[in-house]
Amino acid sequence: MFTPTLPFLRWPLWQHLAVAALVLAGVGGAAWWGAQHARAAHFGQLAELDTTQRLLQGLQASRAALPKGNFSQQLPPASTADDVARDIARFAESGRVRIQSLSVQPQTATPRELGRVQFNISATAEYSALKAWLAELLGRYPSLAVLTLSMRSAPNDGARLSSGVSLVLWVKD
Repeated sequence: MFTPTLPFLRWPLWQHLAVAALVLAGVGGAAWWGAQHARAAHFGQLAELDTTQRLLQGLQASRAALPKGNFSQQLPPASTADDVARDIARFAESGRVRIQSLSVQPQTATPRELGRVQFNISATAEYSALKAWLAELLGRYPSLAVLTLSMRSAPNDGARLSSGVSLVLWVKD
């Protein structure tokens, strides 16, 4: 019968204890390293969860601020179109936008469609002035929207643009 003879069977006791201590230290060190990495991953996930919860709370708060019920009740009356037409001209004067033509086409509301007032505008200005003019109008009237927008260089002036803009004001009556 074969009996294996291992060399460490002939080692003295202190060498056996030293090897056992080194093995235990290696296993303990590996366990500590794994625990530290698991802890770092855990804290990373907690930070991500906290960020997600704050984002969700912000979304819930903004959703709670939204008006309830029929949104069409919050649209302006059709008489607001006069104010919008006046502001189109006034903002154009102050913003260096020259209006060649302005036409207003009202459409009354039906049971299936919202009422709307369409403004067809032909204007010339520099790009930055047109952009600021439209931004001011759209910021002042939330129910005003751009239906169409076209821009091209003015025939004799490369710095100015000739534009055609159709704006629509959604109204409730």
